[in-house]
Amino acid sequence: MLKKLFLAVLAISLVIGILVYIKFNQFAVMGEAGAKMVLPPQTVTAMSIEKTEWEQVSAANGTVSAVQGVTVSAEVGGRVTNINFESADSVTAGQMLLQ
Repeated sequence: MLKKLFLAVLAISLVIGILVYIKFNQFAVMGEAGAKMVLPPQTVTAMSIEKTEWEQVSAANGTVSAVQGVTVSAEVGGRVTNINFESADSVTAGQMLLQ
């Protein structure tokens, strides 16, 4: 019985030793390949520059959604008689939107 146990432990140790040897060999080969590897050159684009003025306003289409909501209500009761803007109009600070 003891002899069989000894042979089993010896066989398992041999298999583990072979696997460790193979892995160390693989790592050594990978290290050599990495040391010999040459990176490709970086692509560089060159162009002449000129001084220009930047536009202050850029027109763009998009969708805006609020992170936090707010309920707008009048300080006094009343009725809206005029809407002074259209959908997609640009508005400025202080411009009257509702009357």
